[in-house]
Amino acid sequence: MEQKSRKQARFERRLQRRKDEKKQERAHFLYPRMTKEFCKEHEEEIAVILKRLQEDFPQTFPKEGRRALRTGIFRDLDEWRYETSLGFPISEELLSAALSTWCDGVDYFRALETGLRYDLTGHATEDPVAKNYGRIRLRSLAIGSFQQEWVRGKKTDRVTQKEAIAIIQELQEDYPTLFPKKPAPKKALHRGIEEELLPWCKIHHIERPALQQALRYWCCGVRYAKALAEGVRYGLTGEPIADPDAARCGLAKLQHYEAKKGNA
Repeated sequence: MEQKSRKQARFERRLQRRKDEKKQERAHFLYPRMTKEFCKEHEEEIAVILKRLQEDFPQTFPKEGRRALRTGIFRDLDEWRYETSLGFPISEELLSAALSTWCDGVDYFRALETGLRYDLTGHATEDPVAKNYGRIRLRSLAIGSFQQEWVRGKKTDRVTQKEAIAIIQELQEDYPTLFPKKPAPKKALHRGIEEELLPWCKIHHIERPALQQALRYWCCGVRYAKALAEGVRYGLTGEPIADPDAARCGLAKLQHYEAKKGNA
């Protein structure tokens, strides 16, 4: 019971830290965020607005790379929004969507990590909170947001082995008994463990498909086959559940690995 209470306290501390980080993010939004659906629907108008911003404020909106924007710049652009003619009115929603597009992605989070924010004149001010926020977002991308594969600069629908390992390492920190590190033997996971881990995924900003592939990566190999062969599965509570089908599956996998090793 003592171990369980310590684990619960650790989980609650992590949950509180994530809530604090989210609160920090909301406190430093520069504009009312627009949904991805809205940005996609008005993609052409957004591109025109960003191009004009780069022309009118080249120090703040450079054509190469990104610069972090000063808090309150959305309101600073009110006068520019009314005076600029692009063939269509620049509504608050469109300007917000343009800033949403600019203030997203690895390049912008790296700009935040420098701790400098720029106003419309190109003047930079130091912001240590921005530096911390940039680190938070970069870490979120590296661990969970596999759909934005910033390492290769192109989109993908699969996590890499490196990203799967990063997710497993996070699981090993929070659930060391369920996801033991080498050389300790693995434990077979009970069916439905993915559903139980969804709240954990939300805390760590990990997408469900990424978790699925990380679990597939974990549930393979000889160590896991030996765990299955014991005929016992474990959930987040740590309570063992007998499963004869798991034993048969584990023995079949072990035989397959032995045959494969003999043919090599």
